[in-house]
Amino acid sequence: MMRFTKVRERLAWAAALSGLLVWMTLAGPGAGAAADKPFYAGKTIRVIVPFSPGGGTDNYARFAARHWVKYIPGNPKVLVQNLPGGGGALTFGYLYSKASRDGLTLAVASEGIPVRRLLRRPGHTYEFTKMSLIASAPSSSTHYAGKSLGIKELKDLKKVSGKIVAGDTQKGSTVATISGLIFKLLGLEFRQVYGYSSYGEARLALLKGEVNVTGGDAFNYALVVEPLEKKGEVFMLFQSGLLDSKGNVIRHPVMPNARTVEEGYVELFGKQPSGTVWEAIKGIIAVNTLGKSIWAPPGVPEARIRDLEDGFRKMVADPAFQADAVKVMGGKNEAVIGKDAQAALKQFFGLPEEVVKLYR
Repeated sequence: MMRFTKVRERLAWAAALSGLLVWMTLAGPGAGAAADKPFYAGKTIRVIVPFSPGGGTDNYARFAARHWVKYIPGNPKVLVQNLPGGGGALTFGYLYSKASRDGLTLAVASEGIPVRRLLRRPGHTYEFTKMSLIASAPSSSTHYAGKSLGIKELKDLKKVSGKIVAGDTQKGSTVATISGLIFKLLGLEFRQVYGYSSYGEARLALLKGEVNVTGGDAFNYALVVEPLEKKGEVFMLFQSGLLDSKGNVIRHPVMPNARTVEEGYVELFGKQPSGTVWEAIKGIIAVNTLGKSIWAPPGVPEARIRDLEDGFRKMVADPAFQADAVKVMGGKNEAVIGKDAQAALKQFFGLPEEVVKLYR
């Protein structure tokens, strides 16, 4: 009986070994290792920027992407592509309805794209709430004047009312929206010229004298605007700022020396701003929490979204990355990741209707 049992055990072991050999033959060499291989290993992530090269969104996307892939399991390669059109409508329409759902195609939004979606601008028919918001880097808009406006001090703004010509990308961009609201708040006459493909192009128009006011964002300020300011080529008017945990307007960390709109108003009028226009400005400041946000299409497997989120979290926690951010971007790169970023998005799309009407 004992002998029969041993024979049966040997036969079972032989059958199992035979099955293993057949599986290895069919699966090919390295099959066991492949099962443990991270999804992103050997792959390339495509990051789409919805604007032309040279603007703050493009600069941020290229900087963050080349670091980010080092922290994603499998260390994929990255390809950044520019797809300008419709103020982000072309890129996010593609991401929402046509991009592959495998986690290899992502897009970066500026603050203005959620604004245009909120206002239902032509072409902005995608649904942010059905896509995955991986992470966002809080931003702040900048507003500065060219030499042609003749401003030496902030109080000179009152002397140039009616001569202000602001260069913008399109109606609904964050910079254009808050720029118009700022001039309304200050009681200044102004005209906005739309059609520039990026705020990098609008800046060139400012330096040529085609317009005398334009803007951008925090990630563009340290790289481009501040050097021009030091040369006397531009005069920094305001930054929009950020909201702290108590709802107070504070300066963006990469622009510690640039006054906020609130500070500028107090400087000009000696009192705190108030009213519907100011509340609308604060709404735009709130969406600045989303800043430069990174999105995946609907339907990407949750495990891959977690890999991307965890990689971003590890990146911003790395002192080496932050040191490079200070060197390249002008300041540390803060981030709001995953569910926290989604909460900020939900807050923005829940703004009161009277504020939304004012935006329109």
